[in-house]
Amino acid sequence: MCPHHPDATGACECRKPAPGMYVTAAGELGLDLARSYLIGNRWNDIAAAAELGARGILVPASGTPPEEIARAEAEMAVAGTLGEAAGRIVGLTARAAER
Repeated sequence: MCPHHPDATGACECRKPAPGMYVTAAGELGLDLARSYLIGNRWNDIAAAAELGARGILVPASGTPPEEIARAEAEMAVAGTLGEAAGRIVGLTARAAER
């Protein structure tokens, strides 16, 4: 969780959609960001994926604005449910391992 609030501290590198927390977590946990996925129900949840070399999957909720869905369809991916998103990841990972 980002401990900063833009109204109190100004902009920071760890508040979504900035990539700071992802970079820190990857370093601390030994994660390969190029093999990672960001999943969320709003564009800001997945926006850092492109900058990190990761993949983003939007799972729209009732409050997800249509323009965010359209942007995710054009730039990343959209899944109807979290289960569908997980299935895509497992399928993509399995296909990559076969190569």
